Amino acid sequence: MNRILFPTDLSRLSKNAFQYILRFSSQLNTEITVLHAHSFQEDIRTIFLPNRDLWAKLTEFVRTDSGEQPGNVSLLMRKGKPLDEILEVANSSQFRYIAMSKKKSYNVYRRITGSKTSRIIARSSHPVLVIPEETVFKPIRNILVVDANYKTLAHPLQEHLLLLSLRCKANLHYIEIGGANMQWGSKQKQLHRDQLLIQKHIPADLALETIMDYIPDNNIDLIVMATESNDLFNQVYQMRFSKETSEYQEVPILVFNKHFLKSQNEQPDEVQVAPKSASLTA
Repeated sequence: MNRILFPTDLSRLSKNAFQYILRFSSQLNTEITVLHAHSFQEDIRTIFLPNRDLWAKLTEFVRTDSGEQPGNVSLLMRKGKPLDEILEVANSSQFRYIAMSKKKSYNVYRRITGSKTSRIIARSSHPVLVIPEETVFKPIRNILVVDANYKTLAHPLQEHLLLLSLRCKANLHYIEIGGANMQWGSKQKQLHRDQLLIQKHIPADLALETIMDYIPDNNIDLIVMATESNDLFNQVYQMRFSKETSEYQEVPILVFNKHFLKSQNEQPDEVQVAPKSASLTA
């Protein structure tokens, strides 16, 4: 479970995302499986390349500037339709995340339906981390959970986010979106030492503007959303690019879907003792 699956097409865009994942995995102390799945029918570039040449390209892809393969990285190559192979590998083992690179993920999210990323999000039982084009890694210190209240969030997801925040030593920000008549509100709790849990309540008619201002104002490093929030997802990122504010940098998105929650709920209950300092009770 302490491993990230990183599918790659060996492109420049994917290489940048791999550099992000290397640093992300270091912060979480996880291992990485780099997967290259290829299909002769779908990629003419592979027709004249024997497997040994593709393997050489894959090993070259993961080399650092010093020419070495990172110690926490293992390689895997599969032949077949990339989407099917990625899902088969992901579902045959326990991965913490699947990490995917995405070109201009924000302004094209309205067209993400039907893409490889969206199909993996829809069909995998793993959380999917979407890394936008040219994202530069920053240590995760602030995590924003959109359209959620920590008190009513599904327990497996809440537990996952709590552990993530503790590993990263990050603040957890929750924004709950209510009806148009909902009163503004904000509560703050001590999460663990210098970490905070912040819960905000905002009316729906001002949600988009508030979220887009909240991200840079609070130095958000990671956005968490559920697939049920696709409509909001589309609106947020379409608005983001219409603003064209130069100081804004794209932020990776961690997406959870119903399959993840279902798989967690089906696991046998285990007795767990949470650290007192990490209590989320009111």
